[in-house]
Amino acid sequence: MSTLPIPSSAEQIQPTSRATTWGDSDPRWIDLDQRIPSDHIVRDFHNAIRLLDFTALLQTYGRRGVTPYHPQRLLLLVLYLAHLGMNSPQQWFEEAIFDLRAQWLLRGDQPSRSIWYDFQKRLPEVLAVLNEQLIRRQIDEGQITGHEAALDGTTIAARASRHRTVNREQLLKQLQLLKASLPPDAQTPTPQNAPGDQPSRTDPIPATPEPVRSDPPTDPVTAHLDLDATPVVAATPVVAAGPVKKPRWMAGTEAGLRRQLAQREAALIELDRKLAVNAQRPSGKRLPAKNVRVSAIEPKTAIGRDKENIYRPFHNVQFLVDLNSPLILGYRLVDGASDCGLLESLLEQWQKTVPIRLLVVDSGYTSGSDLAAAERLGVTVLGHPAGVAHPGRSKKASAKPAKYDKSKFVWDAEGNRYVCPQEKALPFVEFRGKKQSTGEPVKVSIYRASPSDCSGCPVRDACKSAGAKSRSIQRGPHELSVEELKKRMQREESLAYTKRRGQTVERINADVKRHRNLRQVGGHGKALAEVSVGAAVLAHNLLGSLRWITPGDQSSGASAASKGRLSLPLVCEATGR
Repeated sequence: MSTLPIPSSAEQIQPTSRATTWGDSDPRWIDLDQRIPSDHIVRDFHNAIRLLDFTALLQTYGRRGVTPYHPQRLLLLVLYLAHLGMNSPQQWFEEAIFDLRAQWLLRGDQPSRSIWYDFQKRLPEVLAVLNEQLIRRQIDEGQITGHEAALDGTTIAARASRHRTVNREQLLKQLQLLKASLPPDAQTPTPQNAPGDQPSRTDPIPATPEPVRSDPPTDPVTAHLDLDATPVVAATPVVAAGPVKKPRWMAGTEAGLRRQLAQREAALIELDRKLAVNAQRPSGKRLPAKNVRVSAIEPKTAIGRDKENIYRPFHNVQFLVDLNSPLILGYRLVDGASDCGLLESLLEQWQKTVPIRLLVVDSGYTSGSDLAAAERLGVTVLGHPAGVAHPGRSKKASAKPAKYDKSKFVWDAEGNRYVCPQEKALPFVEFRGKKQSTGEPVKVSIYRASPSDCSGCPVRDACKSAGAKSRSIQRGPHELSVEELKKRMQREESLAYTKRRGQTVERINADVKRHRNLRQVGGHGKALAEVSVGAAVLAHNLLGSLRWITPGDQSSGASAASKGRLSLPLVCEATGR
């Protein structure tokens, strides 16, 4: 990608944008520019405009309607505030009015609250494109290689309330109440808008019919009386029935009720899918049906205990971090609470941008199927296999003798058997169906020792299970990939890579939550959650890119001098606030 020139103040204004409130000669702009220090971090975001191609952002605007505010400046302010931990359009609106640095970045423009909320809806795809564009640029210019990376996931609380998750029985009751509150012709739910979208206003609202007044027949006795006049005698008071008390969660308008009905219908579909997956799990890991719950507002979010041990709806966010630079190479919000089974889809997406060759992970990504998928994609995985004790981690002392681990048995590929430490053979016996933790069925091979060999063995109590006649071992279809990983992890350089993982991706997770205030996303739904995460990632990468440029490069301006302050990652940098 070709380097974009640094635009002047006049060139930054697109023809379709509103004229700036403050020009270069405006005294208010000159005063603010003099008050902001030359090395302030807000200037780094202003200089970052040369690193990005805003075509994807400009394409979200049409050629009709009201002339928009300057899109590039709005985005740079969003990135600056994301770096300071402000992820809500309400906060953007307030900072644009009261914060001097925000006024300097916007040149005095003060968009309304509704404009900020509308701008937030334009950003999910735009931020993903800009992040990929920036990483590609750094690879093409030789600043990074992207060959070595670390992967880890974290949980970020969804906007939906943790007190309003429902199971199937509760959800059906809510559906029944909503249908009973709507007229029969309005019970068919309208197509649900995306989270955060404005409700549709195209549906016609049925007008209330005028009451038909029929004139009474003429009576000669009462013909001279004015029947339409207000009667002098007070009418007998009629006690009207009180309104039916609705639950507090129910909307007060028909449009709101129809929107809630559409949300509950979508939640019921998602809940039935979760119930089907739960039914396929092994009996030891299967939840009671009443404990399978969804959020009625954001049914796609996972529900469980997050990293802070709070039971709530949350988003599972995956970060791919370069081991040799401060850059985040990729991010993705995935469905589900577990990291198991995600490696193949994550690598397929990220390898379109980053030529990953070595990936350092934790035990959540080292299942046999994940390792086999990484081998097919040409990626070497380093990480401790699931169920294997980490070196240097002590275990609590147990009164029972430690059972012989599977690693003590030697695999004989030619004889299709295992050999125990007592040099007794465990030949193949049968195939057996098994379900993984994700519910996916898999066929495993069973190897079992002869009962006569185990009966006289001096270590049989520490080897076989209680009640079993002999020792048996399961071998999965991807066992060879797991064994190769165990061999790799016995090398000293592999252990050094795992330490570097703790210094990069795990610190990124801590930085995002602690310093960028991403303990909860800034909007309902996955799309707006991607805005919160994507803005924090792009702000981090822009600062890292500006401070990764060679100090002698004059094109980097004032930011080149700040490379000496660079640390991995940028969690210790001053926020400038």
